[in-house]
Amino acid sequence: MLYRTIRRIITVSRAEATQGARKRPMPVVLVGTKITSTLTQQWQNRLSDLGFDSAIAQLDINKKTNEQGNELLQSWFKDVNTKINEMGMFPPVLIGHGEAAWRLCQKYVANEPLSGLVLINGPSSIDAQTLPSFEFEPHFPILAVARAPSFLIEDEIDIINDNNNNNNQEEEMNQALEWIQENF
Repeated sequence: MLYRTIRRIITVSRAEATQGARKRPMPVVLVGTKITSTLTQQWQNRLSDLGFDSAIAQLDINKKTNEQGNELLQSWFKDVNTKINEMGMFPPVLIGHGEAAWRLCQKYVANEPLSGLVLINGPSSIDAQTLPSFEFEPHFPILAVARAPSFLIEDEIDIINDNNNNNNQEEEMNQALEWIQENF
């Protein structure tokens, strides 16, 4: 079943696990600023088939309030955290798609428990350098697809390199989902 909610600064599409699939306790939340509707539908269909409840949080820039930097990140965090809390009691697996989403993931990890983190290189509609960075100690599985972000130590995470640099989103999704299945 698919739900759609429009919040102040994010648009959330939510899907429940497919009936008959082995239900997994933690939700999976994909966040990004430029995720196509085709890609979000593919992610949610695959996650549902694997037994995960999922949500896609499309982060928007609120042009009415001209929020920037920490204010914008705080608004995103508040909305995403509210939606995650509505989904269940287990810490989520968070997937950040693009550098701006990575900053939101950093903020989330610095403030809330997490089961796992996947960081996928992708486009952002905002310059990630305008957003603050947060430090955290990784006590959960982490996967970086394409390249390791500068705020993580490569020895502490799993990395799937795109040696061909072809940015094949379907291949990235397949590899990330395989990793999620193995770890959760």
